[in-house]
Amino acid sequence: IYYASGLEPKPRNFTDSAFMNQVQDEYLFEVIKKGTAAFGKSPFCPPWGDTLKEDEKVRNIISFLRTLVSAGK
Repeated sequence: IYYASGLEPKPRNFTDSAFMNQVQDEYLFEVIKKGTAAFGKSPFCPPWGDTLKEDEKVRNIISFLRTLVSAGK
């Protein structure tokens, strides 16, 4: 079952190596901190900067996202 099948827009597929190899860590950092609406994208991904106050927490999330590419192979 694909639980996000009814969502619009569809969530990003972080196992997609073509996408993940193009996106820079700094961009992911800013999107996580500021939310996707700040970049003209869906308002459904909120800013996490106030919740994840320490930059290291955001960098840990980015490191985890990078592991999903190899998991999707």
